[in-house]
Amino acid sequence: MLIADNDEEKRSKIWRTVLTVSTIVILAVGAYFLYGMFTSNPLEGTWQSEDSTLKLTIKKESQVQVEWPEKFEGSKVSVVFPMNYQMEKEMKLFTIQMNESEIKKVEEASKGAVSADELTSAAESLEATYNYSVDQNILTLTDSEYGDQMIFEKQ
Repeated sequence: MLIADNDEEKRSKIWRTVLTVSTIVILAVGAYFLYGMFTSNPLEGTWQSEDSTLKLTIKKESQVQVEWPEKFEGSKVSVVFPMNYQMEKEMKLFTIQMNESEIKKVEEASKGAVSADELTSAAESLEATYNYSVDQNILTLTDSEYGDQMIFEKQ
């Protein structure tokens, strides 16, 4: 069975069309991966601290979910509170900022298990600008002011 019944001109047109379409698909897929590589957030995901129970879930929309059970040992509920972040890829800076309205919401949701002061204290201890480094599945945050380091492993 031959394509276009031995008509060389029709086969040539079909072949050019197939090559053109496949080239466009290959270029589109390549552009998609290049775009993703340069615009993706290298810190996005869930990171577990090597030294404590601190867990950070970094999301695309400039928000970090913080879970830190050892800070709330007396609490009978799991406390997860959101914080805001800003990231500068060129300078490898990661700034975490407290979100007071979210802290009030978490306090209300915990129904008295955790106070706003405890949440604020935990948030303030994380609130800083960090230099970040990602090596395979290890994230190192270095406080740019004091030099303290926190090391996390990707979950």
